[in-house]
Amino acid sequence: MKRLSIAIILSFILGALVPVIAQRAQIPNLWIPLLLASVVGACSGALAPGPISGRILVVFAATIGGVFVGLTVDAMVDWFYFAHDRNLIGVEWAVWGFLMGLPAAVTACLAGFVASRIQKSGNSAV
Repeated sequence: MKRLSIAIILSFILGALVPVIAQRAQIPNLWIPLLLASVVGACSGALAPGPISGRILVVFAATIGGVFVGLTVDAMVDWFYFAHDRNLIGVEWAVWGFLMGLPAAVTACLAGFVASRIQKSGNSAV
């Protein structure tokens, strides 16, 4: 599997699962989701090939897409299975998109910068 595909899949899974699990488990603070977003963002940023701006865009877009899909599916399950309406799904999208996307993109930038520096120093030694 290509490295870009792995980075996209990791970021998407982060966005889709972490907000839903955090809400269902009623985690009292947001440190665990932020830490997970940072770690997965760093891994995805190091894996994604290309320039740093491309890495940030790929990680951010995949994470935001995962947040939208995960929360939408969770809201649909609440509606059809539990007969519970979630009126503020748009606010949830915005809040979780910001909370998952921003740390993932920042750490992807940092990891991409470090990975590119390591690659350049490794190529110059050869």
